[in-house]
Amino acid sequence: LAPTHSSTSGGMKLLSHMVTLNLSSVEVARTILVTRSIIIPKSTKFLLPPVATAFEWSPDFISSRAWIQRQPRQAFLSSCHLYGCSPEERNKASVMSSSRMPSQGRKRKEKNAEEGGDAGRHNSINNKRQKQKKTVKNSLNDNDPDPNPDEWFNFFTKDDPLYTKYMTTEWGQEKREGNELFEMLSLEGAQSGLSWKTILHKREAYRKAFSGFDIDKVASMTEDDVEKLMTMKPASKNNSYDVVVRHRGKLNSVVNNAKIIQQMKSDGSIDSFGDYLWSFVDDKPILSQWTDVKEAPNKTEESEMMSKTLKKQGFKFVGPTTCYAFMQSCGMVIDHPMGSKWWREAEKRLKKRTGGYQIH
Repeated sequence: LAPTHSSTSGGMKLLSHMVTLNLSSVEVARTILVTRSIIIPKSTKFLLPPVATAFEWSPDFISSRAWIQRQPRQAFLSSCHLYGCSPEERNKASVMSSSRMPSQGRKRKEKNAEEGGDAGRHNSINNKRQKQKKTVKNSLNDNDPDPNPDEWFNFFTKDDPLYTKYMTTEWGQEKREGNELFEMLSLEGAQSGLSWKTILHKREAYRKAFSGFDIDKVASMTEDDVEKLMTMKPASKNNSYDVVVRHRGKLNSVVNNAKIIQQMKSDGSIDSFGDYLWSFVDDKPILSQWTDVKEAPNKTEESEMMSKTLKKQGFKFVGPTTCYAFMQSCGMVIDHPMGSKWWREAEKRLKKRTGGYQIH
């Protein structure tokens, strides 16, 4: 650990410390800098708010960009561990990173105190889920036997009956009715940071809380209505699926988004919410061509355009990854692996579809 004064080098301001790992196991010593961006070769930058750890590793090390963005300190410590730091060096690195990085836990607690509810518990779940995401691709390595493509989603469903039924009967099937699409957009927003299994099991609770996702009824909900949802307790400690996730921001976003839809209809911006959303894929479902789970994207140009446009209109919890998951769930994108039973059924269905389809 070598302290350094604040300086500017190559347009990058160093804030406090510089750690150089001279390891015999690697050809070139790696440098970790406490700065405002994460930098990898080929001049690619990924901004991290507001102060995080920057790595100068090879691209294959940055295997989970989202994990590093959300957990910079853990990623920093993991990098020390992966590249052979001694326990003493890791302890020093821990002290340095703890003292120089903002307390993410404190910020979450302050935010949760403002929002109320049990969002803190779900943030803890989110942290675990981000670590699990990082292991997905590693667990699906080239040495593993090829899984049955017809059961590819078992890796995620874990044979959960409700989840499996959803994947085989709903996921990738066209949905066009406005309220139905509004429901899926709201549920995908609620899923942000959590598991889809959790939201799927709570779907009936959400339908009850938001009047079956009737856009007009949801738009008329008040702050008192949201407060009731925030204070609602499960009927049984052993079953929390009968209440919605008590995250004030997400609950308010459902009401906000319903009001935005109403406004867009009233000012003539759109005639149909369903037609509006389907316009992002030119009203033609996209049949994907990937054959391996590792090839499946988590966002596309279409989902990024949808996210950007919806945010401009005032929608909340509609990031590009959320929008892509929504597009998958509503049949705008069919993401079953090519050649699987479900992919073949989709291809057969799409060939008969009026208006055609796309192949990506």
